[in-house]
Amino acid sequence: KQDKKAGKALDGKQFDIIHINSPFTICTYLIKLAKKKGIPIVATFHTKFRYEFRARLKSKKLAELLVKKIGKTLNMVDEVFIANDTLIDELHSYGYTGKTTIMPLGTDYEKNSDSVVLSENANKKYGFKSDDLVFLFVGRLEKVKNIDLTLDALALVKSQSYDFKYIIAGYGGEERRLKNKVKKLNLSENVIFTGLVKSDELRE
Repeated sequence: KQDKKAGKALDGKQFDIIHINSPFTICTYLIKLAKKKGIPIVATFHTKFRYEFRARLKSKKLAELLVKKIGKTLNMVDEVFIANDTLIDELHSYGYTGKTTIMPLGTDYEKNSDSVVLSENANKKYGFKSDDLVFLFVGRLEKVKNIDLTLDALALVKSQSYDFKYIIAGYGGEERRLKNKVKKLNLSENVIFTGLVKSDELRE
């Protein structure tokens, strides 16, 4: 019922172009809508789905079927934007043969004019000294983000008697495992898991 209501609402709108960020069910629907309205439709590809599917489904065969389906779907859009050229081979391996344009990632954050105050707030919040060496990760806590590599590297750094703090801001399926790894690497005093940080708090 909700799907029909949403579809009717979209059908009654006038668009110049449709941009999709997910190559799944909604993508198929929007491709049909774009063709019906005679307007271009483009997609953004930024996730290595093969890696994600294999990790979750534990089946290479099923993962391949799914990425090929994604490739087939994306072949129906006019153009695919990718963040960098390292994703071109990944996209082509899905069976995509259409046009690609590199569109570097950006941010809607403006440069902070009050960085000193923000730094002081963050230092107070996390108990840092002003001259502490701080590393930061912001994002989903998933294997594809390769947080393990950073933790392994920082364990080596600590073994050389260097002091530092590492903030991991975000949440995801790997959180519990990563916390256990931090304990095993003897990094508990160095690593801070903040959980999800709201966008208006990220500036700190």
